[in-house]
Amino acid sequence: MVSVAFDKPALLLLAPLLAAALLACRWRCRGMYGELYGFTNPMAWLAPRRRRRGALGLAAEMLVVVLVVAAAAQPYVERRVTVTRDVTASLEESVRVARPLLVVLLDVSGSMGDAVAGGVKIELAKEAVSNLLEGLPEGVDVALVAFNHHVDAAVPPTANRSLVYHVLERLRPGGGTMYTYPLESALSYVRPYRAFNASCMVVLVTDGLPADRGRYDDVLERLRSLGVPVYTVYIGPGGDAGEEETRRIASLTGGREYTAPDAATIAEAFREISRSAGARLVKSRVRIEISEEKKVRESLSAPLLAAALALYLALAYLRQRRLGVTF
Repeated sequence: MVSVAFDKPALLLLAPLLAAALLACRWRCRGMYGELYGFTNPMAWLAPRRRRRGALGLAAEMLVVVLVVAAAAQPYVERRVTVTRDVTASLEESVRVARPLLVVLLDVSGSMGDAVAGGVKIELAKEAVSNLLEGLPEGVDVALVAFNHHVDAAVPPTANRSLVYHVLERLRPGGGTMYTYPLESALSYVRPYRAFNASCMVVLVTDGLPADRGRYDDVLERLRSLGVPVYTVYIGPGGDAGEEETRRIASLTGGREYTAPDAATIAEAFREISRSAGARLVKSRVRIEISEEKKVRESLSAPLLAAALALYLALAYLRQRRLGVTF
């Protein structure tokens, strides 16, 4: 819908006043011009009698006045248009959950203090997690949950990876093993990210069978429904109930299970997870477009002034050609 309005409509009242003044001036000036030049110029009797200007010329002059007054009143056309606005940048600045997220769940139970070929489980796992975070692309948030029979330490989602490294260094093995609490923590972390369609993944590192097996299946189902895979790394020889459980967790959520009995296979498992995380998380860039109606104003002052000037110049040219005068 298009509508025409004026910023200074009161100026339109000048149009009829100026038109009337122009009409009176033309009639008055015509008599004065004849009286003045008809008697003082000795050759006036040789000049052809000028024909009176017609009503068309006077109407054109009045139109010039009307156009100028209308332009001074600042007219504009207002119409409604639908525009699409990209709010990606503002979301990334104001709502940080628009970034991808990697959550690491690290078992720090007492058995993680045992040795395997190449080192101690907990130390090998901490080193592998550090390497994993270092290999992540820029712009990926990270979170850490260290657990045994409860949540031993946690770093909520952050872009500050140095904080995660600092907490990793302080972790020591002790206690039992339960998966419910760390998985619930991971679920609470990824929910707001998934609300903005940001990619998320969880890495669970453990070496034993949890005491709460089966109690966290509803959490796994909610992670699966959110599209968040859980990659599991089972540190041990495999072939036992612990490996079977980590394989089940990965299968239920769309992730992948790795069995790592020694230092070399632990490092290799995390290298593969790093490649998977890089491929999955770098694709996540929130782009939200909002379509909305807005009013667009287009000023008509310039076109009106241009029309008035063009009409005035045309009248001046024709008057010069016909009468030999400009004004």
